[in-house]
Amino acid sequence: MRQMTSDEVRELEDLTPVERGVLVALMAAGGLLKESAELGGRYQIRMTPAHRKKLAGLGLIKTTRNPFTHQLTDAGWAFLARDFPMDVPREPMKLGAMNALVEGVLKQAGGDPGALEAFFNGKSGKLKPSEPTQKETKTPSAESDLSDAAWSDSEEALAMALQDMAAFGVRLQAVERSAGETQANPLKQLSLNADAIFQNVRLAARKRGLETDFERGEEIDFDPVYFDCFEELDAGEAAIVMKQPVIKHTARDQKIVVLRGLVSPAD
Repeated sequence: MRQMTSDEVRELEDLTPVERGVLVALMAAGGLLKESAELGGRYQIRMTPAHRKKLAGLGLIKTTRNPFTHQLTDAGWAFLARDFPMDVPREPMKLGAMNALVEGVLKQAGGDPGALEAFFNGKSGKLKPSEPTQKETKTPSAESDLSDAAWSDSEEALAMALQDMAAFGVRLQAVERSAGETQANPLKQLSLNADAIFQNVRLAARKRGLETDFERGEEIDFDPVYFDCFEELDAGEAAIVMKQPVIKHTARDQKIVVLRGLVSPAD
């Protein structure tokens, strides 16, 4: 493993509460987490492109796109094992990260109080959950985890459909403008069929509290919580909406970004 530069060491010492929360959640998961649906939607840890760039630049996480997913690298695991949590940050870490950590510990304990106690009082270095009986192959928490994961995947798929529907409409209008008279009726029928399908998608999305925000082509002040940009763009700079973000309204009247939109610089 390469030696870190002095600048990288200082960056590690100055990790934000969100960045620390991401590392804890990924540690607890022991694998991949989706940025929007799981880190953002489930644990309320809102990563921005800046957080993503910093953690990846330090070699602590590796990321895949479409959708954004993250997992710890060997360096990330080593950092958590040897150097975390370091000094108390200026702001408290997100509670969602603590929930993720507790979920991970409880999952490993397998619902066994003795295993959980042994882990925390130092009697054992590892959690040793009891073997499930033939009648008890799944604990309630495991069933709940599977249900949550299924809803998370479904909401992300609905969010992607909402984004793609807007793009499809724009492309269909362009085809209609350039089509000849002989193609007018087939295109009209195609548009009607698409509208019927899209109406069902919108209905399913509304039942989950999902909707798009902003308008395609709208000029906005760039907000990295709501949007990604393939070019360097600072928060507050003028940008044009290329893809709309999809948000979820919760029972507590909160707005969660399920899927970020995409912008390009206004200039």
